[in-house]
This record gives sequence, C-alpha cells and structure tokens, in this order.
Amino acid sequence: MTRHPTLRLLRVLAVAAAVLAPAATSSAEPASDSAVPLVTLDRDGFRIDVTAATASVGKVGTASVKVTAKDGFKVNAEYPHKLSFDVGPVGLRLEKTSFRKEDAAADGTKSLTFSVKATADAPGKHMVDATLKTSVCNAQSCILKTERFQIAFAAK
Repeated sequence: MTRHPTLRLLRVLAVAAAVLAPAATSSAEPASDSAVPLVTLDRDGFRIDVTAATASVGKVGTASVKVTAKDGFKVNAEYPHKLSFDVGPVGLRLEKTSFRKEDAAADGTKSLTFSVKATADAPGKHMVDATLKTSVCNAQSCILKTERFQIAFAAK
C-alpha cells in the first residue's frame, strides 16, 4: 500500500501546530505535559491518541501513545504489542527506544498506554519517528496493525 505524501504532511503539520499553539498563549503557569491528543489515528476497531511532551531543557518530559479499542472490540491481550522509535534527533535523549506490552499501562481490555520519557539538551521542538505494532479483537476476528507516526517533544 502506497502512503500518500499529503497525508503524512498533514499529520506533521497538525503535530507542529499543536506544539506551537501553547507557546502563543501567555500564562503565569509553567508548561506541563499535554493531556490533549495531538495526533489521533482513527482506524477500524481502534483509535491511537498521541500526546506530546513539554518540559524545560534538561528536565524529563513524558509523551504518551494510547491504543483504545472501539465498542465491540478489546485490546488483544495475547498479542505482543510493541512501540519502537527510530534514532531520536540530536539534542533529545529518549529513556527507552523500545517498549513491549508489559511496559504499558492497561485499562482492562479497553486501552493500552505507553509513557515515553525524554530529556532535551537544547530548546525547541524535537520530532521522533515511532512505529506501533498493535492488535484488537472482536467476537469474529482480530485486527493486526503496524502504524507509523511522529511524537513531538518541546523544550523551553
């Protein structure tokens, strides 16, 4: 299956806009980890929500990747779910570059959440390419998917 370059560009622009938007608003509160999904991949049987991390330079920021089974589906407990990252950009240190199902927090059979911690050595926006292998099932069959996307880490 050929991926359309415009779709990838739109995903990157959505992440960039969401990361830059908090910087445009003024607030007396320091920026904290974002709880609003910046990228949502809506698929048959499940949804993937990706949130970015915001932290000060030298401090740990936490992003998340959450797989949520849609109604009538459940997260496949027997599948070896995996989240992995390409080599991160210069100036960003990921605490881990590969996560297994056992590293994720599960909400019964409804969702699976991976917490991704990183420390930026330089200010700015750092994008990391990620690959998620996941599966959900209903009473009739299971869906096995490999998804590629980016996670944003913003450092001040």
